[in-house]
Parts: sequence; structure tokens; C-alpha cells
Amino acid sequence: MRALGQGSLSAVLKVAIDGLWGLSWLAVGLSLIIGVLYPLAIASGGRLDLPAFRVDGDPRVWQDVLFSGLVFLAYATACVVITSRLREIFATLIAGDPFVPENAKRLRMIWGAVLVLEIGRLAIVLGAHGLSALLGGETSVLWSWTPNLAVLASVSVLIVLEHVFREGAQLRDEVQMTV
Repeated sequence: MRALGQGSLSAVLKVAIDGLWGLSWLAVGLSLIIGVLYPLAIASGGRLDLPAFRVDGDPRVWQDVLFSGLVFLAYATACVVITSRLREIFATLIAGDPFVPENAKRLRMIWGAVLVLEIGRLAIVLGAHGLSALLGGETSVLWSWTPNLAVLASVSVLIVLEHVFREGAQLRDEVQMTV
């Protein structure tokens, strides 16, 4: 199977990326709904009784819901950014012209989003642990505050790919000028 052009592996992958893009927007919407439900629950004293969503009891449950909703919103937003740029990159692959200067910029945006997400994850987890320690309680945050080496390795690979695409675009431009 070909890698570039119509009917290629790139075209198949773009369909999958389009689906992920739609799911990412759905996730953003769901996290925003949680952002609306949280204040409603606080206003009702920690009790929320909606037909599809019922929660009783401890207000700390709502703190966990808000924390999880914020993290979910951050991840969903990053997924929208990443899949949007991937859709644009794969459109150039399907068109048979991957080495355009915009693809290097798109890859920079992708690795930037991944890096910001990882730094944000660390900040949120450290903040939650710190706040819990200040308040004298325990946090229910299950994530580790250590950096994810797989994410950092992925960022490194994306940085290299950005430079490869930038160099490929420059070489393409030079070839087009000499012809």
C-alpha cells in the first residue's frame, strides 16, 4: 500500500484522525458540562439530583470531580489542538506534497501542546498534593508527580521531525527554483 496520495495509508489514517478530532471536541463539551455541574452541586450543599446524574454526600467528592474535570478539559483541549494539526498534515500527505513549510509549523504546535500538557499535568498534580498537605488532608490524586519519560521522548522525536520537515521544505523550494 502506498504511503502518500489518494487511497493510501495516509488517507486511511486521516479518517481515524478525523474521528479522534470529533471525539476530542465531544470530550471538551463533556468537561465543560462538569464545569457547570460543579457549581450547581456546591450551591445545593453537595447534593445533585438530576435524572442522568445523581450524587449525594461528601463535598470532597465534588472537589475530586472538579479536579478531574479540569484535567480532562486540559487533555481534551490538547487533543483538539493535536488532532487539528494532524488533520492538516495528513491532508498534505494525501495531496502528495508533504514537505510544505506549514507542516514544520504544525509539528512545532503538536510538540508544544504535548510539552505544555505534560508540564501542566505535573503542575496540577504537585499543586493538588501541596494543597492537600497545607490543608492537612490526603489527596485522592492518583497520578505520579514524576515526569513521563515516554512523553518527553515523544516530544524529542517530534522536534526532530519538525526539523526534517523544515529541511525537506527548503530542499523542495530549492529544487523548484532550479527547474
